Amino acid sequence: MVRQRPIDKIKTLEQQIQQLQEQKKAAEAQQREAERKADTRRKIIVGALALEHWAKNKESDFAKTLDHLVDEYVIKPHERALFPELPPLPANGGTPAAGPDDASSS
Repeated sequence: MVRQRPIDKIKTLEQQIQQLQEQKKAAEAQQREAERKADTRRKIIVGALALEHWAKNKESDFAKTLDHLVDEYVIKPHERALFPELPPLPANGGTPAAGPDDASSS
């Protein structure tokens, strides 16, 4: 068997290093994608639970808090349309008018 010259061995090792770096990069991308998908799935599950509770327990503190948060933060018309129970936004494009609970907190 013929021995590799040192320069050839270095080139071979550099190629192997480059291949391993590419494999590492691909594995890291797969891991990020899996983490992103898991995070999205968690959000869907928690959102479904919250909506289910909201629908079944309208008088609970949680439902009232969620009502307030959704009313306050869902301000894009196309997103707000997903919640027909919400009052329309003011014509000036601002946030919804303060309710009776909000006036006392000032």
